Amino acid sequence: PYSFGDLGPQLLAKVKAAAIAKLQKPDTTPDRPVVRRAARRPAPPAATTPPPSLSPAPGSSPPFASASASPFSPFGSRSPLAGPGAGAGSRSPLPARFAAARRLIVLGASTGGTEALRQVLTQLPDNLPPIAIVQHIPATFSRTFAERLNTLCNFEVREAVDGEALVPGLALVAPGNYHLLVHWTAAGYRVTVTDGPQVWHQRPAVDLLFKSAAEAAGRHAIAGVLTGMGKDGAEGLLRLRNAGAVTFAQDEASSVVYGMPRAAWELGAAQHQLSLYSMSDFIVRAAAEEPAASSVHAPA
Repeated sequence: PYSFGDLGPQLLAKVKAAAIAKLQKPDTTPDRPVVRRAARRPAPPAATTPPPSLSPAPGSSPPFASASASPFSPFGSRSPLAGPGAGAGSRSPLPARFAAARRLIVLGASTGGTEALRQVLTQLPDNLPPIAIVQHIPATFSRTFAERLNTLCNFEVREAVDGEALVPGLALVAPGNYHLLVHWTAAGYRVTVTDGPQVWHQRPAVDLLFKSAAEAAGRHAIAGVLTGMGKDGAEGLLRLRNAGAVTFAQDEASSVVYGMPRAAWELGAAQHQLSLYSMSDFIVRAAAEEPAASSVHAPA
């Protein structure tokens, strides 16, 4: 339960968010995906020719190997729905070897995030690496949110339970009023659900998930900050980037509130700034690439 002292800053933040939120839905059919490359902290070189839709800024290294070097193209034909649990416009599945890799996807969002996450997750295939999600949401709604996503996505989505395994083909959503952390064990990824202190006046906090992912997955992680007010997630995303992870933030044009993504971008934590509508293709392509070379800060 929240005390009055806990609710005060959150109520103030929600009022501010409501004042600056975009009330009109952004255009869902842009002419082309919008991707910006960070000018600082360039990602480690991966190849000499970037994919056409992820062209880097002049002088910066490409985000991933060329499309022709990958055995999988996320921009191929869209597969038909496989049933009531299949998301609309689902992609062809990834090769089996990627489902068994140590890759991990972590996402964080706040104001406007429930719809943004729905947009991204329903466009992903069913055998991606495991996904851990922190959405700032009241405890009474987190389970319903996860259950709704489960009916729409190509993979299983559920509210996280302390100690459970996080495996390929599964997305776990942090329960409202509880932090979500990930750990690497001999048996693979497992999650911890805890009611520790709030971070940035939030529980769950994106920063705690991201910092745990930096320790557990390091260069194997793919991490993104989506729409939301405040700075939660920026520090954790920077730690992930320094560990060799692929990192991104949602762009201003497609964000309901460009607060958390702006903080991550300005801190230099995000390698890429993406439109919401190019995000799913970006995640799929990142998952299909080998992780960057290991560093002293990143798990092997």
